[in-house]
Amino acid sequence: MVRRAGSPTAEEDFSEVVFRFSPDQFPQFAATLGSRAETPGEAASAFQHWKDKLRHRHEVPEGLTQDLLESETIDNVDADLLAAIYNPKHPPFFNAYMHGTPHKDLRFFLRTRVGAIPQLDSPEEVALINCSGGGMEDGIWYSQHLKSEFAARTASSQEDRRLFATRRYNIETVIGKNDHLFRPRDDHV
Repeated sequence: MVRRAGSPTAEEDFSEVVFRFSPDQFPQFAATLGSRAETPGEAASAFQHWKDKLRHRHEVPEGLTQDLLESETIDNVDADLLAAIYNPKHPPFFNAYMHGTPHKDLRFFLRTRVGAIPQLDSPEEVALINCSGGGMEDGIWYSQHLKSEFAARTASSQEDRRLFATRRYNIETVIGKNDHLFRPRDDHV
């Protein structure tokens, strides 16, 4: 963090921020909201800007973060949110997408199910990423296990975050009379 941001902490003045989180994280926000139930007019604009940015892919990535976050393994944040809403046992997550000064695209991830950056196949649950499109400050600024894991001495780089593992599979292949591979018709559609 010190090497990338020049400080052990990140302080950012942001003009837009979008939070996406599992339902169990809402109480942290409810206390600060108080009795306000109305959404500011700027929220819709910020949310649309975030959707446009997150769903946009560069044909040729300009840097490491664009390659990680915009490749074929692009995050489906909406699917994660729906999974957490419909499955109360879904592990908690918290994502913050900040547009600010001096960094225009800082992303904070806390993901316990697949790790903060699943594209790296890394078990760390917390990450701060600056998506500056190949600039000198582009990259992963922070990636670490949860504080609770360090306290319990359970933090490990050997954690297996796979959602499933194939133990056995069958492949049925038929060689046709024309010496081509033939896949039998699947009647179980």
